[in-house]
Parts: sequence; structure tokens; C-alpha cells
Amino acid sequence: MKRIFCLILLIWFDSQTVNAQEFTCSTDSLLPPQNLDCAYTGYFDVHLFWDPPANDGWIHWDNEVNDGGIGLQNGGFFYVASRWTQEDLTPFNGFHLTKIRFFANTGYGSTFSIRIWKGDNAANLVYTQDIFSFTFFDWNEIVLNDPVLIDAGEELWFGYVVMQSLLLDPAGVDPGPAIPYKGDMISFDGNEWHSLSVDYGNDHNWNLAGWVSSTKDENVEMLYAAPNQNQRNHSYTQVQKQIGYPSQLLGYNIYRSDDGYDFVLIDFTLQLVYEDVLPDTGNFIYYVTALYDDGESVPSNTVNIEVFIPTDIKQNNHQQVTIYPNPTDGKLIIKSEISIQSIEIYNSSGEFIRRENLMNTTNQKILFMDTPGIYILKINTSAYTFSQRIIIH
Repeated sequence: MKRIFCLILLIWFDSQTVNAQEFTCSTDSLLPPQNLDCAYTGYFDVHLFWDPPANDGWIHWDNEVNDGGIGLQNGGFFYVASRWTQEDLTPFNGFHLTKIRFFANTGYGSTFSIRIWKGDNAANLVYTQDIFSFTFFDWNEIVLNDPVLIDAGEELWFGYVVMQSLLLDPAGVDPGPAIPYKGDMISFDGNEWHSLSVDYGNDHNWNLAGWVSSTKDENVEMLYAAPNQNQRNHSYTQVQKQIGYPSQLLGYNIYRSDDGYDFVLIDFTLQLVYEDVLPDTGNFIYYVTALYDDGESVPSNTVNIEVFIPTDIKQNNHQQVTIYPNPTDGKLIIKSEISIQSIEIYNSSGEFIRRENLMNTTNQKILFMDTPGIYILKINTSAYTFSQRIIIH
């Protein structure tokens, strides 16, 4: 038996009712890819990678095993909550919290009422729902009368207030270890919150979970449970699928902006990675969308990459050199308004390949290259240096 001793005898129950906030959210909204990132892998090569759209499922900090309960020595009421920061909620932005699950470690003599808060330190109580019946010493799943919209711009706290008689331990907990300030929040007035493990030495998380859904439909079918635990820095997500979920993911569209304003669709892929070859040096911005059988999602986050020619390859503003055809199967014609002194060839990583020295009177050169790839030609004339990317098929 695990109890918290409180100096104040609490003998009344908080029966305040607050209506759920009204939100508007399209039930057929299409979820975007998550966590788009990029890496510069070569002279003009960019590696993009991202995570798939978030899944409906249970979010919780406990390990779903009950290890008894917590209660007040003298009885009374107290609040328990699971805290989710903006970062924790990012994969579920725009989802709805539709159900609460908890373990009632009690028989007669206790009552529970759902509470949901938003903001730092659970500043705003946004939802209450009394529980009129529950299963003793077991898990209880409560469907919310009004789903609560998840906004990743502010914290989300969900839990319950419990009224108990003397010598009971109604609030179920796991064996630990606790996730301090996330899985173990407790309050005796609904305003001032404490960590059960840090402030009271009880190394547990509440047996408490919330179902996050991309729609407001509660008809779900279990696919698999995928716990991902890492001692004191973990959460558990139980992934499930909507029965009759209207959208089937087909793949991903890749968009790129070459000027910082207009985005152009450059490709489609079934994978969670993509290799892009940039058309030139400069600043480039990417985003990815998810393509479904009934439409396209909003964009993912954007990533930015800036590409320069190596310091020993400098362009002249005049750029009075013409190189064609490009791309080519190996034969290049180089023309210049003034005489060409030399031609240097670099690979896509900026590594020097070879140099051809020419007569100062030469204004045209035919160059043959056999190995397919992307190269940089550095043209040295009597007046300036010019560089150009070429593609050999």
C-alpha cells in the first residue's frame, strides 16, 4: 500500500463541471509526413529523409502493468495527470483525444471524474466528464462525449480527479521507473502540481493513457502494440488502425523551391528517403506531402540547404562561355568569346580529376568524357574563370 500523507483533511469532492471547448476539424483531413530532414552528400547531391504520417493509438508513459495504487492516508480527493509537452505532441497535431484509459485500484468507496487541461502547468481546464460506473481493480476505458482537439502549440494534460474513503489506494500505478514531470503528475487542488517521484519518492507512473485519433470515429481495430522504452526517457504508443479508414497512403510527393518562393513538384516516391540532384548552386528549400487515394496532405515541415562551388572554383560575373550539349553522352563543345587557357575537371564531390592546357588563341574546344556522372568544368580564360556543372549519361 502506497499512500501520500497530507496535513489538510480533505472531505469534499470537486463536482465542478466545465463544458468541452467546441472545435472544428475535418474528419477526412489527410496527415502529412513528419520530421523531414536532409543531408548534403555530394557536390550537388542532397539526401532527404522523413517519417511516415502519425498513427492513431494510445499514448502513455507507463508500461501498462499495474503495481498497486496511490491514495491519501485520511481520504479526500486528489488529481492525477499525464503531461505531454509541445514536442511530445508534434506527431499528433490536429488529432483528437477521444478516449481515456486508467486502472482503478479500488473497490467501493472511490469515485472518478475525467479531467483534461491545456497550457503550461495545466493552466486551463478544458474538459470534464464524470464516470458513473467502472470496473474495480481493473483497466477502464472511457470514451469522451466530446473529443478534444490536440494543438501541438501548447501542452496537453489528461487524467482524473478521484474522491476516496480512508485507507484506500485508488489511483493505479506501474512498477516504474517514473518519467518525472510527465508520467507522475499529482495535485491536491487542481492548480499546484507535483512530481510523484521527485517530490514524494514514489518511483511510479500513473496507469493512464489517452487515445489519439486522426478522426473522431471511435470504431477501431487493434493491429499491434509497439512499446518503445528507454528507462526514464520513454513513452509507449500502441498503434491501431481505423476500421474503414477512408484514406489509403500511396506514397510521397517531393517539392523543391529554387528561388525561396515557388515550390515545384520534382518527383514521387514510395520510400521514406529521396536522393535529389540540384540543378545548380544556390539556396534550395524542400517539403514533402503524403499522397492518398483520395487526395494529398498538407506539406511537411520545410528544410533548407545552401550549396556553393568549392573555394578554388570561382565564377566570373561575365560568364562569356558556352558549353553544350548538357546533359551529353560524352562529347562536349566549349566556346568562349576570348581565348581559353586551360580546362579543369572536378567530380561531384569537388575532387580534381584532370587538367587540359590549351593555346591562348583557342576559342573553342571539343572535350570527350567517357564515365557517366556529374562533373564541374572550370574554364580558365585570359580574362576570367568560369565554372559549369555538366551531366554525362
